[in-house]
Amino acid sequence: MNVACYGDGPDGTAVTINGWTTGPETYINIFTPVLPGHVGTTQRHSGVWDATKYRLVGSQTFAGMLLIQDDYVRVTGLQIENTAAQNNRPAGIEVFPGTAAAEVRISHNILRATGTGTGDWWAAGVAHRANSGPGGVLKVSNNIIYDWGAGIFLEYA
Repeated sequence: MNVACYGDGPDGTAVTINGWTTGPETYINIFTPVLPGHVGTTQRHSGVWDATKYRLVGSQTFAGMLLIQDDYVRVTGLQIENTAAQNNRPAGIEVFPGTAAAEVRISHNILRATGTGTGDWWAAGVAHRANSGPGGVLKVSNNIIYDWGAGIFLEYA
């Protein structure tokens, strides 16, 4: 499943990925198009926040703006901003793996927090919460993560 994200205005509603049948070769791919065959003008940021490119912006407390509960998901090239107060455990991307075999890949994104207050380690750009279930594999690479209590938070039982 390919989900292309276009920069035609901010997406303002948190997204949950849950209930899909996925596997190592049949994963959900959420991305911003960059290739001429996908789109005329790239929809991906150039390494700095860009309001003309795709962005997911909103206030999500005690969860991520993007919540991933399926086992095989890839997220590439998005800009995600959570405006919730830092003491309310906001996250950019939150991952709750369903099985020990899960593999979620997060790369080339910009994740920023703009909520008030000071974040503790619960407020994270990427939060992998495997405290109540199997851990799976989380691969995070080449992201820009800033103004969170923690850039990447890993929670295991």
